[in-house]
Amino acid sequence: MDNGLNRVMIIGRAKQAPEMRYTPAGVPVSLLQVAVPRPWRDNQGEEYDTQEVFQIVAWEALAERIFQAVTPGVQLYVDGFLQERSWLDEQGNRCSRTELVAADIKVFSPPADHARENKMRPIV
Repeated sequence: MDNGLNRVMIIGRAKQAPEMRYTPAGVPVSLLQVAVPRPWRDNQGEEYDTQEVFQIVAWEALAERIFQAVTPGVQLYVDGFLQERSWLDEQGNRCSRTELVAADIKVFSPPADHARENKMRPIV
């Protein structure tokens, strides 16, 4: 068997509050969009600010924790793997989406006594 690696780590901001759903078996799943800034320059040196938006999926206890802890605009560290998902829409067209399945999520929060420093705290 060939060795492979599928691991992604991002730091960005929550675009909205997480959405919570449950599978038919009652397993919690939380959906969230995280925007990661990506500045770049064209050939003439003109600077542009763009962002990549990642679709985040969290399962079980992690899903419940982020549903409680994440608010729009909060900065997050997300560690996980990419997964391609496909389905048929109502017209029978095949659709697909790449999602980042979270293994770990941490919320950046400034400590009360050091307003300029960001420290990570696990969401427990």
